[in-house]
Amino acid sequence: MQGEITTEHLIVNGYFEGTCHATYIQILSSGCVNGTVYSDNLIIESGGKFTGITKPSEKKDAKQEDDNITLITNDTHSTLTESDLLTKGASASLST
Repeated sequence: MQGEITTEHLIVNGYFEGTCHATYIQILSSGCVNGTVYSDNLIIESGGKFTGITKPSEKKDAKQEDDNITLITNDTHSTLTESDLLTKGASASLST
Protein backbone atom coordinates (compact mmCIF):
# COMPACT_ATOMS: atom_id res chain seq x y z
CA MET A 1 0.00 0.00 0.00
CA GLN A 2 1.19 3.54 -0.76
CA GLY A 3 -0.03 6.87 0.57
CA GLU A 4 -0.47 8.82 3.79
CA ILE A 5 -2.10 7.48 6.96
CA THR A 6 -3.21 9.38 10.05
CA THR A 7 -4.45 7.25 12.94
CA GLU A 8 -4.04 6.71 16.66
CA HIS A 9 -2.40 3.27 16.43
CA LEU A 10 -0.82 1.85 13.27
CA ILE A 11 0.04 -1.85 13.02
CA VAL A 12 1.98 -2.96 9.92
CA ASN A 13 2.24 -6.65 9.05
CA GLY A 14 2.56 -6.12 5.29
CA TYR A 15 4.12 -3.42 3.12
CA PHE A 16 3.54 0.33 3.43
CA GLU A 17 5.27 3.14 1.56
CA GLY A 18 4.56 6.77 2.35
CA THR A 19 3.91 8.96 5.38
CA CYS A 20 2.48 7.76 8.70
CA HIS A 21 1.14 10.02 11.45
CA ALA A 22 0.29 7.98 14.57
CA THR A 23 0.62 8.09 18.32
CA TYR A 24 1.77 4.45 18.24
CA ILE A 25 3.38 2.64 15.30
CA GLN A 26 4.11 -1.09 15.43
CA ILE A 27 5.98 -2.83 12.62
CA LEU A 28 5.45 -6.56 13.14
CA SER A 29 7.92 -9.28 12.14
CA SER A 30 6.47 -9.50 8.60
CA GLY A 31 6.03 -5.74 8.26
CA CYS A 32 7.94 -3.32 6.08
CA VAL A 33 7.64 0.49 6.12
CA ASN A 34 9.44 2.74 3.66
CA GLY A 35 8.96 6.47 4.17
CA THR A 36 8.48 9.03 6.91
CA VAL A 37 6.88 8.33 10.27
CA TYR A 38 5.68 10.96 12.73
CA SER A 39 5.40 9.26 16.12
CA ASP A 40 6.86 9.32 19.60
CA ASN A 41 6.26 5.56 19.99
CA LEU A 42 7.80 3.36 17.28
CA ILE A 43 8.13 -0.39 17.87
CA ILE A 44 9.87 -2.67 15.36
CA GLU A 45 9.68 -6.40 16.07
CA SER A 46 12.56 -8.68 15.17
CA GLY A 47 12.32 -9.28 11.42
CA GLY A 48 10.37 -6.08 10.79
CA LYS A 49 11.92 -3.57 8.41
CA PHE A 50 11.94 0.23 8.36
CA THR A 51 13.70 2.43 5.81
CA GLY A 52 13.21 6.15 6.04
CA ILE A 53 13.00 9.06 8.43
CA THR A 54 11.45 9.30 11.88
CA LYS A 55 10.22 12.58 13.29
CA PRO A 56 8.46 13.51 16.54
CA SER A 57 4.66 13.53 16.53
CA GLU A 58 3.03 16.63 15.20
CA LYS A 59 0.01 18.32 16.77
CA LYS A 60 -2.99 15.94 16.72
CA ASP A 61 -5.26 16.39 13.70
CA ALA A 62 -8.71 17.61 14.73
CA LYS A 63 -10.32 15.05 12.38
CA GLN A 64 -8.41 12.14 13.90
CA GLU A 65 -10.61 9.94 16.09
CA ASP A 66 -9.34 8.60 19.41
CA ASP A 67 -8.70 4.86 19.76
CA ASN A 68 -8.56 4.20 16.00
CA ILE A 69 -6.35 1.32 14.99
CA THR A 70 -5.17 0.96 11.41
CA LEU A 71 -3.93 -2.48 10.39
CA ILE A 72 -1.90 -2.98 7.20
CA THR A 73 -1.47 -6.59 6.18
CA ASN A 74 -0.97 -8.29 2.81
CA ASP A 75 -1.12 -4.92 1.02
CA THR A 76 -4.55 -4.02 2.45
CA HIS A 77 -5.56 -1.90 5.39
CA SER A 78 -8.47 -1.55 7.77
CA THR A 79 -9.38 1.03 10.38
CA LEU A 80 -10.86 -0.39 13.55
CA THR A 81 -11.80 0.93 16.95
CA GLU A 82 -10.69 -0.74 20.16
CA SER A 83 -14.24 -2.06 20.65
CA ASP A 84 -14.15 -3.66 17.15
CA LEU A 85 -11.08 -5.64 18.15
CA LEU A 86 -12.55 -6.69 21.45
CA THR A 87 -15.78 -7.79 19.73
CA LYS A 88 -13.73 -9.98 17.39
CA GLY A 89 -12.00 -11.65 20.36
CA ALA A 90 -8.67 -9.92 19.94
CA SER A 91 -6.96 -8.03 22.70
CA ALA A 92 -6.21 -4.35 22.44
CA SER A 93 -4.13 -2.16 24.68
CA LEU A 94 -4.32 1.55 24.05
CA SER A 95 -3.34 4.46 26.23
CA THR A 96 -5.20 7.71 25.82
